[in-house]
Amino acid sequence: MVAQTVWGEIRGGSKDEWRLVIWCICNRVDSQHNDFKNQNTIEAVVTAYRQFHGYSPTNPIDEDIMEVVLEELYKWSAGEEAPIIEPYATINEYLFFYGDGIHNWFREEW
Repeated sequence: MVAQTVWGEIRGGSKDEWRLVIWCICNRVDSQHNDFKNQNTIEAVVTAYRQFHGYSPTNPIDEDIMEVVLEELYKWSAGEEAPIIEPYATINEYLFFYGDGIHNWFREEW
């Protein structure tokens, strides 16, 4: 589901931007933010109404994306924090992002 979300949200983007989408999902699973308190699984996060518009169960599972997804989910399961990757994400507590047609920009508040 994470690979399909990344494909739908930012296919063609850099691996760093893929990582940020992955960690945005992980941050939401871990979040105590009121908007996400009932979204404590990856499935709940990526299928939440009007959240990850790029997710579709019919999206392909790209091998390159899947490799990055597995690397980042391993880091998350080991307790690592989300990466800061400037200029796209300047903090590691990002829960939201928006796209400008070229890049996605990650932030803590909508």
